[in-house]
Amino acid sequence: MISDMSELENKLYFTKGYEAGVELERKRIIVMAQARICFDFHQSGKCSHSVCYVMAELVETIAEALDD
Repeated sequence: MISDMSELENKLYFTKGYEAGVELERKRIIVMAQARICFDFHQSGKCSHSVCYVMAELVETIAEALDD
């Protein structure tokens, strides 16, 4: 069976573009989450805001996904 190579190339380009988009979005989310973590958390790693812990965990989880 003969396959159309242009169709395969289009699928490859789409896949690479999608993966690049996902990686850029992960990086964007990390930057936004880091901006939401308060100054106290950046200085000592401790604060009374539960949002800071959630954002720090989000950054860590997404950063691990980028490494995979």
